[in-house]
Amino acid sequence: MTTTPAPTPATADGLTTENARLRQQVAELEAALSRSQQQEKRLHTMLTMTTDWLWEIDASGAYTYVSPNITTVLGYEPHEVVGKTPFDLMPPAEAERVRSLFGPMAEARQPVTLFEHVSLHKDGHRLVMETSGVPFYDEAGTFCGYRGEDRNISGRKQTEEEMMINQFVLENANDAIEWIAPNGQFLYVNQTGCQHLGYTRDELLSLHVWDIDPNFSREGWGSTWIQLKQADLMTTETSHRRKDGQIFPVEVAARHLEWQGKEWLITFVRDITTRKQEEAERAGLQQQIIDAQRNALRELSTPLIPITDSVLIMPIIGTIDSQRAQQVMETLLMGVAQHQAELVILDITGVSVVDTQVANAFIQSAQAVRLLGAQVMLTGIQPQIAQTMVQLGVNLRGIVTRTTLQAGIAYALSDSRHNGQGLDFLGAT
Repeated sequence: MTTTPAPTPATADGLTTENARLRQQVAELEAALSRSQQQEKRLHTMLTMTTDWLWEIDASGAYTYVSPNITTVLGYEPHEVVGKTPFDLMPPAEAERVRSLFGPMAEARQPVTLFEHVSLHKDGHRLVMETSGVPFYDEAGTFCGYRGEDRNISGRKQTEEEMMINQFVLENANDAIEWIAPNGQFLYVNQTGCQHLGYTRDELLSLHVWDIDPNFSREGWGSTWIQLKQADLMTTETSHRRKDGQIFPVEVAARHLEWQGKEWLITFVRDITTRKQEEAERAGLQQQIIDAQRNALRELSTPLIPITDSVLIMPIIGTIDSQRAQQVMETLLMGVAQHQAELVILDITGVSVVDTQVANAFIQSAQAVRLLGAQVMLTGIQPQIAQTMVQLGVNLRGIVTRTTLQAGIAYALSDSRHNGQGLDFLGAT
């Protein structure tokens, strides 16, 4: 029977060493594979989360590879895009435009510099993309295609568009908009404010509030700032001074703003020149209306009625005060002068109370009328008024009286007044 000789100690040690080396290599390979898998997983996660997606197209322009996150950006699975061209993902008009840009670069094998274009999401909505790429070649130097990336910049473009619109609205608002620092210096004035004041923007940014508003001063600005800050929002009317020195009225709404340790005063300034002119015109018209109404009331309260070419009647109703007595005298004198009247009949049938002041006003009116060559007749004196006049000692001498307006008119139309007959004077016999 043949027996296998036992390995010599040297051979056993050699195998042990070799096995240990192999196990070490396997462990290193496993560690490298694990690191590679981790890196691949990390890269996949990063690609999935980003708004960029990577691509490769061959020399014919067809996709040969797209990164997995195209699903997040455009909604397509990678296999749905491979074999298509970038133009297949664009609206027709946009595809034509991009061909005209990309074609010359592809023919010249030049890098694709950043350019913007519109791609269609799988559901049909439009996205703004930013594309860049570089050509790649094989070992023989043959052009193989392009590798690059598309970045979704829709959000950024929307923000830029909103900022552009906001800036346009800010610059072209009907009102001037100003940002003012705590020291009173202008930090920003919109285009409307520049036009209102006649300055360039650079000129205004070197000025302070008191340079354009005569109602503010450098010395008082500190306390004004504190008041505005405490009020939060304040609206007031003031004046502004244009570059040419012209002063014009404005309405200012000021709001204090504080953010991240900084503070400003934001003011909205409205030129109210036209409004003030309209208010003045409206006040003038209102005064004209008031004056017209006053004159109408005066005429209604002291009407003067001609019954012949030489005789006028003024019926008076209601209470007579000093102002109305003055109106009676003015109306009598104007009527006598205008109509060249010889007789004016004052009928006080509708007057319930006559005091000394009113009676004296009648006497003064009669005296004034006589200076114009006419005579005054008083009709409709009620018994209580006659008694009051007697008790007051009022002297109506020189004033013709009749108990009723009818009697007065009859007398005025008769011939007796021409020959001095029939004249009765209160207090005369």
